[in-house]
Formats: sequence, C-alpha cells, structure tokens
Amino acid sequence: MSVCICVLCRDVANYDRRGQQIIFVEDRKVTFTDFSADNAVTKNSSLIKNWWVQYAGNDVDKAQLVIEAAREKTTGGRTQSPQLIAKALQESWSEFRDREIETKILRKHGFSFESFREQGRDKCTESVYDELHDRIDKFKWSLEFLLAGFDKDGDAHLLGIATDGTVSSYSELGFWAIGSGSHAALSSLSFHVEHNNLCSYCSCAHNAVYFGCEAKFMAETSVEVGKESTLVAIHKKNEREPQFFFNPEVEQLKKSWLKYGAPKPCERVMKQIYDFMKKPPSVRSSSRSRKRVRGHGGRVAAP
Repeated sequence: MSVCICVLCRDVANYDRRGQQIIFVEDRKVTFTDFSADNAVTKNSSLIKNWWVQYAGNDVDKAQLVIEAAREKTTGGRTQSPQLIAKALQESWSEFRDREIETKILRKHGFSFESFREQGRDKCTESVYDELHDRIDKFKWSLEFLLAGFDKDGDAHLLGIATDGTVSSYSELGFWAIGSGSHAALSSLSFHVEHNNLCSYCSCAHNAVYFGCEAKFMAETSVEVGKESTLVAIHKKNEREPQFFFNPEVEQLKKSWLKYGAPKPCERVMKQIYDFMKKPPSVRSSSRSRKRVRGHGGRVAAP
C-alpha cells in the first residue's frame, strides 16, 4: 500500500473563493506480492476539469481503469455537483469490484455476479451457496480513493471512497489521508488542527504543504510507505497544470524538517520528569490521592 494525503487551504491574501487551493502529498512506492518498487508510480490523476483523485491499496493496478470508467459517467466532463462526481467514481469502483468477485470466486462455478444473485440459490446446493455467499461477503478489494476538486462556485471539496465502497465527505474537516500510513498521517494533521496551526479556511498554501509533508514523513514509519520518494501537487481552480514539488525539492524540505521541525526530545521536560521521580511519594501525591489508589486495590509506598 502507501500513503496519500490531501489538505484544503485558502490563500490568506485572497479571501474570496479563488484563493482556495488543494494540496496533494503522496509517496511513489508500489508493493506487489513478493516485491516492491519505490519512485515507481504517481498516485494521483485528473478525473475531469477541476477534479482530481488519489488512490492507494494493493489493487492500484485497477485504479486507472476505475478512473477512466468514472470519467465516462460524468457526461463528457461538464460541471456537476460533488455528490454526482463522487457517485460516478463509487459506481465504477463497485463495477470493477464485482468483476474481481466474478473472476476469483464465481466464474469457475459458472456464474456471473448478476446470475448468482438471481439463480444461485436455485442452482446450488445449500452448502455450496452458503460457502460462495460467505466468500463474497468476506471479499476485500484493497483500493480506496480521495476525490478533491472545485464546484461551479469555486468552493473546494474533499471526499473519500473507502475499501468497502462507502463515500465520506471531509470538506469541512479540510484534510484526510488513505493507505497503510494514513493513521500516522492523520494523527500528525489532527495535532496541528487541534493546536490551530492548520485550518482549511485560513492556512496559506506553503503552510498546508509543510503540514502535509510532515504528515507524510511521519507516515514513513509504515514499512509499506515509500521513504525515498515524495510528490507534492498544488491545485488551483481553472489552472491547466498543478504546481509540482518533485523528489529533489522534497528531499531538501525533509532535511530541513529533520533538523529544525521534527519531534525531538525536550531536555526541559526530561528534567521535570527526573525531578519528579526523585521526590518521595508523600511529596508527589496528596493523601487524598493515596487513599483513592488504596480504595482501588493499589499500593502506596509509606512516606
């Protein structure tokens, strides 16, 4: 798998909708059954005008096929609502997922997905039907998407399609991440949102790029996230090409981040912990606290 991160931001010098921007940050590693390759693929693609997608998972070889099918469903790329664009991508995702089920589970029993739904119970013994139905229910298709773009009024939107096909909106939140490194990435971004460092309504693009890159660097603790390659894309409404940061630029950013910005041990806090540990229990905790611990079966050292 991998990590793909999207952050919405607004140019603080331009408070109208034209100031909104969409930041994509992703690794470029692809993992197969027995091997992997870093700096191998780009995990974002244009869907229609002013709309882009990122994708992650172990079935990314099907991603472009899903995107192309969704593009055909969007009536020639004319401006549509975010909900309709997400629906087209979700329907294409479901169609290809059903084809995978047909190929891997149903075809050797002589069924298509549709024929099994309509005739499976009549043509199969109860045990075979239950077994096939159970395998379909447990089938996991490892392909998920982030969909981001601008509506006709210039507002930025961010939606996700999970590995179970459900659609979620992250437009109000202003960021999201997918892939095996998403937990670490979301934790990093959430920290900065909670501490008012990041906000989709007032953060300028260079701040959003910084926090998006930091989230990717933190996600590199996952063995499936590429450490040697990072791609950044900055999208604006009606611009033909995004602004890219390729690996050489990102490597410079990473070196500076490791030197000045990465989480580091704080000697002052360590000293506080050391001083705290040297104090006797009678000083560290009140008598009420010790009684409360005793009441729950805990032991308190004699002062």
